[in-house]
Amino acid sequence: MTPDQLAARRGRPRDQARDLELMTAALDLVAEVGYDRVSMEAVATACSASKATIYRRWPSKAALVAAALSCREKHPHTDVAFSGDIRQDMVDGLVQMAQSIQDDDMNLLIGLLGAMRSDPELARELRSQMINEKREAGRAWTREGIAAGQLLPGTDLALVQDIGPALIFTRLMVTGEPVDEEFCVRLVDEVLLPLVRSHTPPDSPERTS
Repeated sequence: MTPDQLAARRGRPRDQARDLELMTAALDLVAEVGYDRVSMEAVATACSASKATIYRRWPSKAALVAAALSCREKHPHTDVAFSGDIRQDMVDGLVQMAQSIQDDDMNLLIGLLGAMRSDPELARELRSQMINEKREAGRAWTREGIAAGQLLPGTDLALVQDIGPALIFTRLMVTGEPVDEEFCVRLVDEVLLPLVRSHTPPDSPERTS
C-alpha cells in the first residue's frame, strides 16, 4: 500500500502544499502547451506524483484546472466587501481585477477562454468555481449596499458585473489600450454608477406613475 493510500485510510488531512504544487504545475503546463495537450499524466510527471494521487483530489483535468485557476484568483485584496462607499468599492474592484489579469499569463487566460468553447466540462467547472462565486459575492455586496441605503431595493448588479469585466478584457486583449486607475474611475463614474443609481425598482412610484 502506498503512503497516499495509507494516509487516506487513516483519515490524514490532505497536504495543502501538495495540492498547490499540483495546481501550479497544471496551470504552467496549460500556459506552455495549451489546455488540449495537457494530461493528468503530464501533471503527475511534473510533480513526481502518481496519477492516482491527482485523481483522489480531482476527478478530471477540467476539475483540476478550474480549481487551480480559482485558487489563483482568490487573493485577500480582491475579496468583495462593502466599505460604505459604493463608488470607491467599484473603482477598487475594477483596479484590482485589471491588475490581477495583467499579473497572470495572458496566454493562459486566452487559451482557457478558447478551450471553454470546445470543452463543456471545463466551461461548466470554471463557471461553477469562479463565475458563480464572484456573482454571489456581488449579490452579498448589493444586499449590504441596500441595507446601508446607498442602493435602491431591487438593485440587480448582474449587468454591472458583466459590463465592467467585458470592457477591461476588451482593452487588455483586443485594443491594447491602458487599463489604469484613471480608466477605472471613468468607467465607474460615466457608465456603472449611473446604471446603479438610475435603477428603478419594478413597484416604485417612478415606474408606476
